[in-house]
Amino acid sequence: MRQLILLITGVLVLLPTWAKDDYCYRQITMNDGLAANAVRSIVQDKNGYIWFGTDNGLCRYDGRKVMPFRIAELGISQYISALIVGDDGLYVGTVKGVFFVDFTHQTINRLPMEIHSTVTSLSLDKEGELWVSTMEQGVWRYIVKTGQFNQYN
Repeated sequence: MRQLILLITGVLVLLPTWAKDDYCYRQITMNDGLAANAVRSIVQDKNGYIWFGTDNGLCRYDGRKVMPFRIAELGISQYISALIVGDDGLYVGTVKGVFFVDFTHQTINRLPMEIHSTVTSLSLDKEGELWVSTMEQGVWRYIVKTGQFNQYN
């Protein structure tokens, strides 16, 4: 009986070390090509790329290297406040509205909403409509299929 108790105790003591998973992680900084060390949003697209919205721009990480994406219309301030992945691309919230990174055509275009305030959050509902909350202009709904939009103060 004593041997059984010692065996069970030994297994219970060693069990946490056997169950330990080996996680590998890597810290990505400006030294690796990230536009800024302050990251505001992170998403992963259907191709496995990880996108970072930083204080100084949009970056894509493929597991090895970081590639910055400049949104020309933003000018000097490349502040990215929110990201969300859609079916065919990436929605990017900024201080000047929402932009769409089209994966198929490899373009970046501004959505037609007249947002001139910092986007605080992006969300897609079950119908695929984009909801945008802003700092000073309320909430917006963008119907992706038609390009129509509504503002809710």
